[in-house]
Amino acid sequence: MEQVGQPAPFLELSDDIVTLSISPDDKRVIVHRAAIIKASPVLANKLRPYGLFDNGPKTMIHVEEQDMPSFQLLLHFAYTGQLPKTSTRIDIDTFNHSQYPAYVPLAKAYFLGDKYQNEAFKNAVLDTFVVMSLVPDNGGLCYQPGPHAINVIYHGTNEGSLLRKLVVDMYIAESEAEHMFGVDWPPQFPVELAAKLMGERKSRRFRDTESQEPEGLRGCDYHKHAGGERCDGRRAREREES
Repeated sequence: MEQVGQPAPFLELSDDIVTLSISPDDKRVIVHRAAIIKASPVLANKLRPYGLFDNGPKTMIHVEEQDMPSFQLLLHFAYTGQLPKTSTRIDIDTFNHSQYPAYVPLAKAYFLGDKYQNEAFKNAVLDTFVVMSLVPDNGGLCYQPGPHAINVIYHGTNEGSLLRKLVVDMYIAESEAEHMFGVDWPPQFPVELAAKLMGERKSRRFRDTESQEPEGLRGCDYHKHAGGERCDGRRAREREES
């Protein structure tokens, strides 16, 4: 599988390096100044001098970050313009489509892109979601994010998030109706699914101007019929036609 993203424009790397002191464990990471600027305007802002007595270029900045795996993905992307192949790799030994683990770190990486204001990184993560949904398991089946990943996504994003839109579209395009039952979904997810389906539904044309019954919708379809005979005698006609 190819790396996801676009190769970065030439990143001029000099000997100008900066040490990132990453809390809470005070992990030290050596990074080129140009890569920091490429990674995030939030981090780039930390490089600027503050006050009259802060004259020289900063050689160390402090970063509060709990999610080191996602942060390392961000730095990798700053250098290469791509996410590594390992971000789309499936651990088949722990594979469980209902709790598909590979989608959760991708979701967290998307949250990190929000935090550090890197839209290109977020776009690459979204592209990786699409690629992941097309990767078959040993049986040749492909899977969308499961309930656990959907809950992580909805708890970590706001209404209108493009990541939410993507997973809704994934389920509309590929998932089966029975997958929706008996599952602890975040409340907004089935609502957004229904709203999207209703929004895409073709407008119905009235076939009977007197009854004003829209095409494909008849009261008879929801009646209980003695002996299975429909109000319009459809069962008899169906037998005749067959």
